[in-house]
Amino acid sequence: MELTLREILSYGTVRIECTGKNNHVTAGTGYVVEFEKDGDTNISITALITNKSVIKGAEKGRLVFTQETEDGAPDDRNHHKVSLSQFEKKWVMHPDPGVDLCALPIDKLVLKAEAKGIQLFYPVITMDLIPTEKQLDELDTMETITTAGYPDGLWDAVNNRPVLRSGVTATHPIMDYNGKQEFLIDAPTMPGTSGSPVFIIDENGYIDRDGNYYPNEDRILFLGTLSAGPHAAPEGLPKKSDITATVSPHLPSNLGLVIKSSRILELAALF
Repeated sequence: MELTLREILSYGTVRIECTGKNNHVTAGTGYVVEFEKDGDTNISITALITNKSVIKGAEKGRLVFTQETEDGAPDDRNHHKVSLSQFEKKWVMHPDPGVDLCALPIDKLVLKAEAKGIQLFYPVITMDLIPTEKQLDELDTMETITTAGYPDGLWDAVNNRPVLRSGVTATHPIMDYNGKQEFLIDAPTMPGTSGSPVFIIDENGYIDRDGNYYPNEDRILFLGTLSAGPHAAPEGLPKKSDITATVSPHLPSNLGLVIKSSRILELAALF
């Protein structure tokens, strides 16, 4: 059975569990990308992207991948867990201290799994999904978006699946919100969703801002990475999960700050 675009998105999202001092555990979201390093030799690097704030202070980390069947389909009930020490140090940080992005090369992790006879299933986000200026200009201010992550640490642990959520853009993705390469979404963001990829996914045609209808075209645009979430829960209130994640206290709970997808290209240059 062929996967839908949203199913592909869910399988390309990876749960990141971090253990810091005093064995404090936090969870966040990452997604897999493929960077092309040299177009002439077809060299590419596969990396996991998340926020710096997700892995900050992490001494140990764990990544959970879905395994692949012999015919190339996802094997939902078989997972491969990768545990790493000195976790924070293994990530490549975005060179701008003000950009909450980092990358972890995973090609060696994949090869180690293959040496054990384990094939991993992880659809990658390629750089051609980053929208062009023309594609962004075709968008309206309020567009429906889809994201995947682990709100309040929640996930389908049996099938290794994130929680898919929808919302809308709250500021136009072509504009730089408050002068930064970011924009806002109106979506139910919360702890654990930091690092989630944000997409526009239209599988049955779409209408652009000028009213032009494209009935026979799918549209998938990788808009960016969710960075800041809601206010932290007031001290003393019960938590829904024992696993929490770093969030920003500067936005109300129904808004999220998204770092534009073009900024991960600046990470690619560091490999």
